[in-house]
Amino acid sequence: EWRILKALRGLPYVVRVEGSGRHDDGRPCFVMELVEGPTLADLIAERDVTVAKACWVAREVAHALDDLHMR
Repeated sequence: EWRILKALRGLPYVVRVEGSGRHDDGRPCFVMELVEGPTLADLIAERDVTVAKACWVAREVAHALDDLHMR
């Protein structure tokens, strides 16, 4: 997973991974950039996004996930 994430650096839909490591109990973890701002769920709940915009975002997320899974 780490190699895949490094290979995807710079793509607009991928959060930047700064590093990796292990928890005290040995489980692996990633250190990722903090992306501040409201979530899509927040925007929908506050009615700050149109249905068309929410659908566009959902479609873009689906395309990004498809691309990531193909890699």
